[in-house]
Amino acid sequence: MEDLFESSAPTKLKFENMCLYTIEKGLKFAKENIVCYKVFEINDENAIVTPILKAKLSKKQLDGKKPFKAKGIAKAHKTKIGDYSYGKGLIHAYINRDIKSFCLPNTLICECHIPKHTRYITDESGTNIAAKKIIIDKVVWKKVCIKT
Repeated sequence: MEDLFESSAPTKLKFENMCLYTIEKGLKFAKENIVCYKVFEINDENAIVTPILKAKLSKKQLDGKKPFKAKGIAKAHKTKIGDYSYGKGLIHAYINRDIKSFCLPNTLICECHIPKHTRYITDESGTNIAAKKIIIDKVVWKKVCIKT
């Protein structure tokens, strides 16, 4: 995976997640490691970034040597229909591995885990999960389109 990095220059990281909607108000603590799948994009500079906020992933994070952590406080915001929305302070991922169908070109799907004792929340469908941190275990799918 080293060819996906243009340099070893330090990167300022700011991690937040896309919104997660749920009927639950509070975060839970993981009683054991929870397997999940995180989608990343490969941008025009050949860096690996989050799809929404374009936060860069470091080589140490991709190799699982450094956790991928959310910054900020995870707060529940009550919506008009009575559920809760979480925006900042969590990393969004998926519980099911079969998410390739809606991935765009130049996409990576990484199998990750939410470490035991980490705060997390799921949506009521059981499809989405968001946590304070995840650790990448391996790249399980990669779709790269060559520009002509």
